[in-house]
Amino acid sequence: MTIKRVHKVAEGTGVTSCLSVRLDNICAYRKDHGCYPDKVDSSRQFWWYKQDGDERDVSGMFMSDYRKPPISLISDFNHGWQFAWYNEIGWEDLRFLVKLTCSPSPDVLERALVISESYIKDRIVVLYRGNDKAKEIEPTPYAVMVEAAKQAADKAGHERFYVQTDELDFYARFCNEFPDTIHLPTLPMIARNPDRYVMPPNKLEFALEFYASLVAMSWSKHAVITTGNTGLWLTLYRSGLPGLIQCYGNKGYKIY
Repeated sequence: MTIKRVHKVAEGTGVTSCLSVRLDNICAYRKDHGCYPDKVDSSRQFWWYKQDGDERDVSGMFMSDYRKPPISLISDFNHGWQFAWYNEIGWEDLRFLVKLTCSPSPDVLERALVISESYIKDRIVVLYRGNDKAKEIEPTPYAVMVEAAKQAADKAGHERFYVQTDELDFYARFCNEFPDTIHLPTLPMIARNPDRYVMPPNKLEFALEFYASLVAMSWSKHAVITTGNTGLWLTLYRSGLPGLIQCYGNKGYKIY
């Protein structure tokens, strides 16, 4: 079949930022043209994780092939929704759209399965995005995360946790509260600093591990997350909101 409508997406920095921009663009295209594009070209995305001079299209390392959604699927998405309370978003059609257009690649899914079986298992997962994210949204106080984690532990019936965070200070505080806490050794952390972000030398490998861990966390029954793109995409890949606790700066948290 001849491809007639190719939509190119070039914006985005981090993994989940790229995913949000891509999904935003797809929904905007449907609004503007009355149909979905035949193909979405993300070859200019994920540039942040490439070494200088690397001109490869690495988008296929992150995402599966785009499958054109049926015209009957009417869903909406806005990049700014990362800052919403997630129970205010219409999820059913949006999750189906994500499955067709922004599914993780086979390599990411394979990595996620290893992480899930080797590390997460039946643990409560906790996502805390810190450091430079403070420039976009008010950081969630550690005490709020701890209180939300206690709520999740009450529901789960145990205090075993898997934490993904870029902020070493948060991890230390959380481990002090909950000693049976682990993290993925391949994902480094740094001391709390709103002017810095984690980026090891092998940027592409780091990004794939980060993404795979996020996908694996989305399979967990109980999750505590901070508000932002990473929390949004963990939620998008979940089967539903129940079992999720969303923390939102000094606004507190919601239990779904």
